[in-house]
Amino acid sequence: MLINPASSADARLAAAKDWLSLVALNSYPGLNQGYKGDFMRWRELSLTYTAPRNLADRLGARDIAVSLTGRNLMLWTKYPGHDPEVNIYSAGVVAGLQNNFNEGIDGFGLPLPRRVALSVRLGY
Repeated sequence: MLINPASSADARLAAAKDWLSLVALNSYPGLNQGYKGDFMRWRELSLTYTAPRNLADRLGARDIAVSLTGRNLMLWTKYPGHDPEVNIYSAGVVAGLQNNFNEGIDGFGLPLPRRVALSVRLGY
């Protein structure tokens, strides 16, 4: 009806309204809600302790440094999903016009993991 040139303007308008009521922003039913994605994230914290020279000498090293690093430590948001920064492609962004709507879907992405690392550096 929409592309039939013999149909009247009123018939095309009615067909367009029917069609628009069936169209979703994405292809996954139930994921067409829109929420504010405001958030604040504590992305990274790193603490390093450099040991005194006499401790390094006892171990036969020139210097010793111990570091504790954390990533994605805290997330403050009112967003009801698991992470407003993650989309259907997880944390990556895939370019292309066909993916414009999918970048706003968090239905299948995984939240950013919290990571903690401890490292010891001995300089000789």
